[in-house]
Amino acid sequence: VAAATTYTVTNCLGPAASAGSLPYEVQNAPNGSTINFSLSPSCSLITLADPIEITQNLSIDGPGAGTLSVSGAGATEDFDVVSGVVGISGLTIEDGTTPAGQAGTTVAEQNGGNGTNGDDGGGIYNSGSLTLASDVVSANTTGEGGAGGYGYSGPDSGGGTGGGGGNGGAGGAIYSTGKLTVTNC
Repeated sequence: VAAATTYTVTNCLGPAASAGSLPYEVQNAPNGSTINFSLSPSCSLITLADPIEITQNLSIDGPGAGTLSVSGAGATEDFDVVSGVVGISGLTIEDGTTPAGQAGTTVAEQNGGNGTNGDDGGGIYNSGSLTLASDVVSANTTGEGGAGGYGYSGPDSGGGTGGGGGNGGAGGAIYSTGKLTVTNC
């Protein structure tokens, strides 16, 4: 049995293309790895450009929720746990968001189309097996539902009715379809 590999986050850059960043280390860590932090220079905020997608068994061991925050900056989801057994500890997970639903179509002499639903899981979307320990999850939101399209009269016939609006996303902080364990959060 091969020993688990440890990867170290060395900077607070947000893009996955930046070597030493949290997104880069998660993307490149093989199954069963542990990610820890040795930040130089010291920093307290990682602002993400895109969600961190996790598809492998992985442990992320942060320096403490009061020490380091991972932020979607109101522009992106923070973590998307697609699969795997994942542990995240010692981080603040904040300001994540998901896209709003699309508006329904508007066409003359027809009924308006229905808006689509907003996406789920602003801070974390989990469909794997996730354990959160000693984390803070705060100020995350989900997308609004898309507006229904208009139905209106045209020159040749009667009008249509408006479409229904979509639902807002569920689980601003965490949306889980998999196994979720939360301890000391």
